[in-house]
Amino acid sequence: MDSGTVTYHDTKLCRYGRCDKDRPRIKQLEKSKSQDIVVDFYEEFQQHQRNMIQRRKQERNRPAMDTEIYDPMLDDLKAIKHKSHRQGDELSGLDAALDGLSFTKGTVTVDAVSGGGDEEDEYESQRISTDPIWMQEDKRRRMESDDNLMFLCERGYNLDQAKQALEQHDSRIAALKALFYPPDIVKSPIDDSLSEEDRKAARQEEKEVLQAIFGEDDPHVNFQEDDDDNLDSTFPITSYEPPKRYELPPPLLMEVYASCTKYPSEPPVLAVKGGGLCEDLLNRLTKLLQTEVLTRASEEPGDPQIFNLLQFVGEQVEVLVEEEQVELEKKERERRAQQAQAAREAASKKSKQEGPSKTIFHSDGERRAYAKSIVAAGSASLTSDPLQKATKKEEKQHYNTGVSDKSLIEDLFG
Repeated sequence: MDSGTVTYHDTKLCRYGRCDKDRPRIKQLEKSKSQDIVVDFYEEFQQHQRNMIQRRKQERNRPAMDTEIYDPMLDDLKAIKHKSHRQGDELSGLDAALDGLSFTKGTVTVDAVSGGGDEEDEYESQRISTDPIWMQEDKRRRMESDDNLMFLCERGYNLDQAKQALEQHDSRIAALKALFYPPDIVKSPIDDSLSEEDRKAARQEEKEVLQAIFGEDDPHVNFQEDDDDNLDSTFPITSYEPPKRYELPPPLLMEVYASCTKYPSEPPVLAVKGGGLCEDLLNRLTKLLQTEVLTRASEEPGDPQIFNLLQFVGEQVEVLVEEEQVELEKKERERRAQQAQAAREAASKKSKQEGPSKTIFHSDGERRAYAKSIVAAGSASLTSDPLQKATKKEEKQHYNTGVSDKSLIEDLFG
């Protein structure tokens, strides 16, 4: 019997009846019947993505005076972040009382102050230090007047390295290439087996593959459409998830600058930015990426490497973030141990200065209540364990020599 076929155990027990069809009604229903509509959900999804990208472009190009589209989720996130840095509205009676207190947030102690312009500036400068490290570094970079200097620092290079590279080169890309491949590092030799036409064809083929992987609607991937073999673009590290301590960081991106090299015969220039990583972690990640690029260029000359390098960055950044988490937990344990030790030392010093503690009663009723509690505790301890009480009596009888305490003291110390 086929699957789905309906049958009965004993067909003799079946009863049959005639069903009359309402043919006029059936004809009316068939006339109102519509053809089946086939919905292409993937095409609708792609159209939705295009509309979203077009809306983002319009928002970026919109003048500042235009009203922005209200986003309730973004508004809630901003409110939570604002509330975590401030206490109250500084106008109510509770906030006025909190002004006289000091509170500690993270590792920075902030003393609440009264009104005034200088006090507000001081409070703001102290509040900034409670932000994640990447926010503090970003605010410091924005104070620089040189855009090229800020460009290099944003990609993990310190201020001295960026200044020295910009002094020796005219453009930021040339300075970035000099920092990514320093003179003390020997680059792999150029593979001369590929002609210029072969290199263009390889770059064009790799560009098509990357466009198919990331999609043309990804806002971070911005290939130059007028040049088919130009691989200069920015790619997101999709496998990376920033930890909660970074709050709301920008996405982690890997920038590819292949037009300044003979890629794939020569390794490209790469840079990593964003992701909430501090400049130190970005510098360490860049050095690991630099080693991987040179290794792949020497072992697999002429092969496309950009997608493999994207996966490498995604794996290494997870390792670096985990190491940072372990280091932060270790520092937190050390800080708590130091605080506990300092508290114990302060309590010991205070007890030595104050001497033995004395109970102070403000009224006769408090004195009587305290005396009753002491008597109740004593009586409870005497009647709580009869076996222990009997044992103590036996011990006293065992060591009782029949000599009075006074005579013993006189014999020993007389």
